[in-house]
Amino acid sequence: MKLKLFIAILFVLFAKIDFAQNVKISGTELSYANQELVLLTYSEHITFSENALAKSLVKEDGSYLFEFSTENAISVFMYIGRYKAFLLVEPNRDYKIFLPEFSEKSTSEKLNPYFKDMEITLEILSSKKNELNNIISEFDSTFNAVLNKNFPSIYRQRKYSIIDSIVQLIDTQFINIENKYLNSHKLYKYSSLYYMANQRNSEFIIEKYFSENPVLYHHTEYMNMFNQIFARYLTFYSLTKNGNRIPLDISLTKSVVRLKHTLSNNPNLKNDTLKELIILKGIYDNFYLGNYSQKTLLLIIDSIGATTKVAHHKLIVENIKKNVNCLKIGTKAPEFELYNRNKRKKKLSNFSGKFIYLNFANTENYACQKDFQLLANLYKKHGKTIEIVTIISNGTHEDMTEFLEGKDYDWTFLHCGNQPTVIKDYKIKVYPLYFLVDPYGKLALSPALPPHENFEIQLFKEIKKRD
Repeated sequence: MKLKLFIAILFVLFAKIDFAQNVKISGTELSYANQELVLLTYSEHITFSENALAKSLVKEDGSYLFEFSTENAISVFMYIGRYKAFLLVEPNRDYKIFLPEFSEKSTSEKLNPYFKDMEITLEILSSKKNELNNIISEFDSTFNAVLNKNFPSIYRQRKYSIIDSIVQLIDTQFINIENKYLNSHKLYKYSSLYYMANQRNSEFIIEKYFSENPVLYHHTEYMNMFNQIFARYLTFYSLTKNGNRIPLDISLTKSVVRLKHTLSNNPNLKNDTLKELIILKGIYDNFYLGNYSQKTLLLIIDSIGATTKVAHHKLIVENIKKNVNCLKIGTKAPEFELYNRNKRKKKLSNFSGKFIYLNFANTENYACQKDFQLLANLYKKHGKTIEIVTIISNGTHEDMTEFLEGKDYDWTFLHCGNQPTVIKDYKIKVYPLYFLVDPYGKLALSPALPPHENFEIQLFKEIKKRD
């Protein structure tokens, strides 16, 4: 009996061991001195929510170091000036990397809310030819060259024999390389060729590449193919005889169990984990298609979160809820922690207990400059009732303090430099933009009127609601 108890205790202890292994990324680039670099990854590939893995304050000599843990090979990235720089990292590895010389965005790029950072792959210093980033890069170059050469025949003839020969041709160049991540990368790259040859028949790809294979949540190429194959899948499958109950499963029964049962009519969808992931993607897609009420979709999402046995699905559920509820009136305003003009960190929660008129601005924008004087007058009149908080998005913290010098702007100014994600959190596309946050940290007006458009009337209505 004691032996059985001892074995049971050992089983529990080993089950709780974290198999994540440490990763180090380091380098030196003087042009980044005194900047804080943030290393990110996508927490999952349905909402593509970004997760900060590590931060590093670059020293005076330009040196930096990131340390974090991971169980799987994952893609990480940094926003550095005009670049979005990627690196594929494996557990228990040290990487010495080369950063390009810092290239700050131009004024027009900063002011353009639709500007996309230039994507680059980070160079690893003194890396061996068999290093995973090098192998993937070499494979992709070979794959693209062969595809470009054979694309006309693939598209016209659509024969598997052509694809088979192309796959064999590419594989002969990587025959002696054994790496689990690379093997999956090749498999799902090749799947795109068969998808093309099969006139974009998703069922063929589901049967061949998804039905019996494990779900690779952290594998970029797997998830790229998954998102392509299962884009609007619930909508398209509902048009078939086997899937025609899907609209009822969503609108009437609001049941995850019924949705899974309907998907099971497809002989290629017997894997419960895969079905649940398909439903998560399908529900998330439908939030933006307008086919169903958001309240109904949220009920189904909550049901998955409460019943799923897959930890990664719980994470997707939470990210979907954050995304679809983001900036809705009555939801929690996204938190931030930014430096004020005196270089002291201020959180949104520091201002709780009062209404907060939150303003995103650019000091080089004429409309913003005009509003600052109106905000100054507003603060003098209602400073006891509301707190005005302006977040500056352009330049550096020093540029902000220089701009404020000698001006009669007594309310709180913060700079987004140490947390640039605040611009994404509030989905800022134009300047100036305003929000009203209630005394409990929830959005009362999203967006709020600017000061020259009768904002005071809006404010008094919100105050009266809470009297």
